Parts: sequence; C-alpha cells; structure tokens
Amino acid sequence: MENISIITDHSLFRKELVVTDVVYEPEKTKLLQDAEAAGCKTVGGLGMLIYQGAAAAKLYTGLDMPVEEVKEKFFKK
Repeated sequence: MENISIITDHSLFRKELVVTDVVYEPEKTKLLQDAEAAGCKTVGGLGMLIYQGAAAAKLYTGLDMPVEEVKEKFFKK
C-alpha cells in the first residue's frame, strides 16, 4: 500500500500548495512524493504523532512530555 496515493490527478498539485499527510511511516508517502515532484511544500505526519503523544502524556500524567528529547531519541536518523 506504500505506493498508493489518494490523489491520482497530479494536475491538482500547484507550486503554491502545502500538502500534508497524517501518515508518519513511511516518512514520505506517495502523496508527498508526488506533491514534492510538482513543486509543492510538503509536511509529513511525524509532527502530528509526536504532539498527539505529548498531549496524551499531559492528559494522563499531568506532566509535560520532553518533546525535543523524544524527537532526538526516537526520530532522528
């Protein structure tokens, strides 16, 4: 399923668009690859994953999740 995009008409992509995807693995989905190839700015789903985790940690523990530390330990390649 990694090579499938919900947008099949690439003429919809324009350079002034920002295209986002909520999927975080793979980092660059087919949607994002196609949009990037058309000159769009792209944003993957990793930020959403991290900040949802931070919100959940705060909700359940009352503590702030160390977002930068989590990014460094688990998401830096």
